[in-house]
Amino acid sequence: MTAVESAGGRVTAVVLADGTRISAPVVVNAAGPWSGRLNELAGVGADFTVGVRSMRQEVAHVLAPEGYRGPAVADVDLGTYFRGEVGGGLLVGGTDPD
Repeated sequence: MTAVESAGGRVTAVVLADGTRISAPVVVNAAGPWSGRLNELAGVGADFTVGVRSMRQEVAHVLAPEGYRGPAVADVDLGTYFRGEVGGGLLVGGTDPD
């Protein structure tokens, strides 16, 4: 995408690198780390930029207790989770919440 066209404060179209113009009354920014550039093209400013940072994740696959059929469980404050896995295992993981 090389441009976002607008009129009256509303998006009207996007222009692709090959010059193709696509009429678009709504554009959803799902560009992740590149969202800032799309926001610049649309003229919406830096207030909507998604920040990115590296995050350490550790995951282990272990045998589940015999007959385990439980749900996925997550503790977002601690950054830990586990869920049942195919073949009678548990996927146990954690993220560094800082």
